[in-house]
Amino acid sequence: MKFSFHTCSLERLHFEEAIIKLAEVGYAACGPIIGPGCHLDPFTITDSQKSSCRRLAEELKIDLCILNPWRIGDFVIGVPSGKTERFYTKALDLAADLGVPAVKFLSGSLASKKKTDLPMAMKVFGSFLLSSEIGMDDNAGWQNMIKVLSGANRR
Repeated sequence: MKFSFHTCSLERLHFEEAIIKLAEVGYAACGPIIGPGCHLDPFTITDSQKSSCRRLAEELKIDLCILNPWRIGDFVIGVPSGKTERFYTKALDLAADLGVPAVKFLSGSLASKKKTDLPMAMKVFGSFLLSSEIGMDDNAGWQNMIKVLSGANRR
């Protein structure tokens, strides 16, 4: 068994700094945050950066166990346009290139919550649009998630 760390709380650091700190305190695995402005961006990361990430993780003996989409926004809204499927397709490609066995995949749906029920920080800084905000229930969020997964896996 290995302890793993989701790197969102180390967002202020560069990826390299974050996993070095985690290795120094004894973590054996981490789940880097991915998305625009995150530790790893599936749309902008270069092949040499991927190689550097793999090499550093190997040197530190820290597994990259899951990729965690972070602040990607608009999951539900992006389904009809294909934006959500494109992101997750790139995320799955990045996982394959890095040898990471999983990508976290959530629908973003919290049908029991209304926009007015959310804390002010989420209203101002929130990174996703709730399916309930556009008249969708939780079931619709899961159906969208399955649709996107089906498309992202057809490659």
